[in-house]
Amino acid sequence: MKKILSVCIFLLAWYTMFSKEYTVSLTLPGFNGQQAYVAQINGDMSYFVDTVTADLSGTFRSVFTNQSPVGMYSFVLPQLRNAEVFFIFNKENVRMRTEITQLQNVLIEESEENRLYYAFIRHKQLVLGNAEILEYTFDHYTGSKYLEVTKQEYLQLLASFSATISDMRAKSQGLFVDRIIGSSLPILPPTLVSEQEKKAYQIAHFFDGVDFSDTLLCNTNIFTTACITYLGLFSDQYQKSKNNTVFMQAVDVIVSKTKPYPTTHDFVVNYLLNGFETMGAQDVLQYISAKYLQDRQCVEGQSKTTLQRKALNNTELAIGKTVPHFSFTSLQAKSFTQLDVAKGTHIIVFWASWCGHCTQMLPAIVLDYAKKKDPGYSLITVSLDSVLTDYKQFTSGIPEWNKTIQVCDTKQWEGQLAQAFYVYATPTIFIIQDGVIVSKPIEYDDYIASMKKLGLL
Repeated sequence: MKKILSVCIFLLAWYTMFSKEYTVSLTLPGFNGQQAYVAQINGDMSYFVDTVTADLSGTFRSVFTNQSPVGMYSFVLPQLRNAEVFFIFNKENVRMRTEITQLQNVLIEESEENRLYYAFIRHKQLVLGNAEILEYTFDHYTGSKYLEVTKQEYLQLLASFSATISDMRAKSQGLFVDRIIGSSLPILPPTLVSEQEKKAYQIAHFFDGVDFSDTLLCNTNIFTTACITYLGLFSDQYQKSKNNTVFMQAVDVIVSKTKPYPTTHDFVVNYLLNGFETMGAQDVLQYISAKYLQDRQCVEGQSKTTLQRKALNNTELAIGKTVPHFSFTSLQAKSFTQLDVAKGTHIIVFWASWCGHCTQMLPAIVLDYAKKKDPGYSLITVSLDSVLTDYKQFTSGIPEWNKTIQVCDTKQWEGQLAQAFYVYATPTIFIIQDGVIVSKPIEYDDYIASMKKLGLL
């Protein structure tokens, strides 16, 4: 009987621990009945975790539990062009209030952690603003006496800021916000210097306070903001040289700082690859990918991570590279190998019926192909669906799909073609001419531009 009672007490304690709920609320007067989203921040990405509707007082409420990850979140307001009100969740109730006209002026009614966070943000902005005024004065005014006063004011500003931060960190000791503060302090030279000297100082000391060993900070925008801000310090050099080598040198520093910490390293490298892909900087993409693969050796036959596939896609299958060896049998029961794309123009598109972007983009690509009696190229559509009926249900509504070469082996990412082309996301498009990759468009507009450039549309 005692054993049964002990087990019951244990189960009750376990259930209580994991079922504990916390309420996070935002009051926005005048927003009663409106809808908002709660997003979890993960670097430069946001993932919706809840949809909430404001009550009559304009209060949005979302329920978190002990199983909700600690980190940075936001209320996303679609009515205000997806404006965000950020907050930290660390297993406590959070009550916030703000006005439509002053979203950044957030009043924290409950949650000491968020009070400290917003106090830090406000003080950081104030110090940076005052420092900028003093720096401008130092750079543009003459008179030794006046400049000496300016220097003293700058030193007083730094001393005051240091004292305030010390006080904040004493209050935030043991809280998640303390880690955020420590890794996002402004980089200010110890004395007033010229703009050029200030930039040199920031480049040399930018990551001094960033704790890349703290993987929990991946649940914020701290690392990604630090990286993009650091890269921004090199924008003047790039404008003068128009050479991406400048960014490669900056990347070297970032990689060296994160390399000792595998989780953070992968997180930051993935962010850099996404960013330079958006910029269309193929040389930087290949450079980062090659460095990453050198550090993370891929063993032949071993399953590759998404990031490894991305890096291999950028290096082994860059524009100008020959297509890899492959073989497949289409749903029309025809066999194909890389030799079948060695002559002429061919387009291979990897997609899936569960991919929202694909279901918008692929029908347009298929119709562009099917409307021509002789399009001048072949279109191979490779589905990563795991259930053949899902694939057929989607494509059956578009009869023109039957004109394409269709592939769906239901092996998803582990399919022979997906592995051969290091596919890590959908949709993925390869435009091939005479066995060589000539374009890898990401969006439909990019695809159309590439096709027109090749004289195919």
